Amino acid sequence: MSNTQTTNSCAHMEEKLREAAEAYYNGTPNMSDRDYDSLWREHTLLRGMFPDDPAFKDTILDRVGAAPSDRSGFQKVAHSVKMESLDNAFVASDGSIGDVFKWLNRINESIPSTSRIIAEPKIDGLSLRVTYVDGHLLQAVTRGNGAVGDDVTANVIAASIVPLVLSGLCYGKLSINGEVYMPFYEFQNLCLRAKTAGEDVPANPRNAASGILRRKDPAKVAHQGLRFMTHGIAEGATELGYDMETYRLNKLGLQFPFQRAMLANGMVTDTSGVQISLAWLKEIVEASDYPVDGVVLKVCGYSFRDQLGSTSRAPIWAIAVKFQQEEVETTLNGITVQVGRTGTLAPVAELEPVEVDGTVVSRASLHNQGQINRLNLRIGDRVIIRKAGAIIPEVLRSVTYEELKAAEPALQGARAMFNLPDHIGHQCPSCGSGNIVTRDIMLKAGRAVGKSTSVKVPDAIVWACGNTAGCPAQLAARIEYMAGRDCLNLEGLGTEACDAIANQGGMGGLIRHPFDILEKQAPWFARLTWETASGGRMTFGESRAMKVVQAIKRAQLLPLDRWIASLGIHTIGKNTSKEITRLAMSVNSLMTATTHETGLFYKMLASHDGSDKVTYNMLKERYAVSHHLGPVSLRNLCEFVASEAGCYALDKIPDAVKSDNYSPEPPKEKTGALAGKTFVVTGTLSAPRNEIHALIEANGGKIASSISKSTDVLVAGDKAGSKLKKAADLGIPVWDEEQLGKAVEP
Repeated sequence: MSNTQTTNSCAHMEEKLREAAEAYYNGTPNMSDRDYDSLWREHTLLRGMFPDDPAFKDTILDRVGAAPSDRSGFQKVAHSVKMESLDNAFVASDGSIGDVFKWLNRINESIPSTSRIIAEPKIDGLSLRVTYVDGHLLQAVTRGNGAVGDDVTANVIAASIVPLVLSGLCYGKLSINGEVYMPFYEFQNLCLRAKTAGEDVPANPRNAASGILRRKDPAKVAHQGLRFMTHGIAEGATELGYDMETYRLNKLGLQFPFQRAMLANGMVTDTSGVQISLAWLKEIVEASDYPVDGVVLKVCGYSFRDQLGSTSRAPIWAIAVKFQQEEVETTLNGITVQVGRTGTLAPVAELEPVEVDGTVVSRASLHNQGQINRLNLRIGDRVIIRKAGAIIPEVLRSVTYEELKAAEPALQGARAMFNLPDHIGHQCPSCGSGNIVTRDIMLKAGRAVGKSTSVKVPDAIVWACGNTAGCPAQLAARIEYMAGRDCLNLEGLGTEACDAIANQGGMGGLIRHPFDILEKQAPWFARLTWETASGGRMTFGESRAMKVVQAIKRAQLLPLDRWIASLGIHTIGKNTSKEITRLAMSVNSLMTATTHETGLFYKMLASHDGSDKVTYNMLKERYAVSHHLGPVSLRNLCEFVASEAGCYALDKIPDAVKSDNYSPEPPKEKTGALAGKTFVVTGTLSAPRNEIHALIEANGGKIASSISKSTDVLVAGDKAGSKLKKAADLGIPVWDEEQLGKAVEP
């Protein structure tokens, strides 16, 4: 390529990238993230080939963001410390991560291999710097071009996304960097409200968050579903290092990503025995309920960061790993409706099977009617799909609708619109009940000084089957939930078996509640049959039935929190159940605590609902009640226990079941031979699993259910299975029972 060709090509790329960057940072993107990243990479490769070409003397590749618009109406503020961007490491189309290893090798040349690296989800939001002085909020400024941004302090205060006053001692100046974002469910609610009001629907959560935060009237920013997540400290950092600093700042009321993993620099290079992988990176973003467009790897030690330094636009000590999200076109063959365990009717896109990122996709959740309306979906449309965060299939847009935008209105109207209530004929697709109800979606109104409130939005609704007691689909989903690993762990009860139980035993009145199956014997399970997808018949069988009965017997030995979790009470999962049973020893004490006027849970809820915040906070502090058991969960718990269905279910819990973590006094700092270590237990052991867990926790250790980078030790018995292999892959020590016993010997 000649110099003239290089210059012309560079100028063309520069123009497109500058226009796209300005549109992106002002909340009106004109190019997809994938196309932008591809063009950016092509431009970077060209500069690598011709580094001395004058065309690259003043290029967007060396700049951060885009200059704040003069038309924004916000005061311009100069950042005291530059807000940098991040360089990208792209996952190749074949899933290899050579770019990541190049970065790791580069930093290995400059800093010790013992240095710590942290991996966090890369939040797809609007960059913001928030500054506190002596613990009081001073200013909130957008990134802008890294040197100058917009002062949006009034809007941040109105949105209640950061504390006005930090909840602890913090002297001097503290400036933190983070992202303003919108969770997926808030985005769906926003789109539904906009559609109902005849307003423009934002293209994605990032655009929505950016547009709302830049509104001229702060009153129109409140209660819109915005959140803020911290991911860096610009000024006021201590010598602790980023990973330890997060714990300090979290106690002050600042939120950090909870899906994170730590690793040692020397353990992750391409020349070591243990390597990070695409699967490991994807695990970081799997649990996110907010938009994520990759993973950020960064060095924790501040002295090491100073040693590594920065380029003209980005730190060398951090890298953004971006997945290549393949977008594929296919046909929307139909929309079916699934019934959840709480009766929610959720539309599902039935797609012409197509391969996306290595797996065949034939279905994708559409969440609710608002999502269908926002995408303007019609059965028969050609649609674009991808895997959100490279994990979950999602429908991006309708190709057919885009093609018809310029067509005659009559032609657009001729497409057969899908409407959830009309489609199901006002009947539940499972039980045929006409008792179809609407439920208001509760929107979080934001956080202020560590507190949160909820507000009902009438236009944000979901459809649900109101036949709670007699709907087979709801019963099947509740049985499967109860049989899950976090609940009673009833091995052998998969989706098809649970459907068979609900359809053959539920409608005949034999199964009123999932706990009813715990009284059944092996012959009852063995006779269960169901039709397979290919049209054949499957029988549960005697050997599988015996395994289920044995699992039911083992469940009698599980602690009370597992039984509470298996009740399926809304908002009460395993962590909340643990907190409940820390304060209630047995089923009887739980009933007293929730229904008697002297009971702790009853008094807390009554004081909260009666606006007696002094009593509520006093009780919460006296018993060190964690955030897992907030007012919403308290209300759900108390209402369930007082209900007829709740009494029936609680009566089914064996009398011998007790809490294994009962401690009404505030929890003390754990000490012991295993303090500070996280354990995973797997395989067949000489003692029941809960006894092994109790031994570890009694000696200060923590229990996790799955292997990850944060696991310190795997305790393995016979038939350890996949966890043993994963521990070996990650270099995690494996103990047998003898080693565990020696570790806790006095």
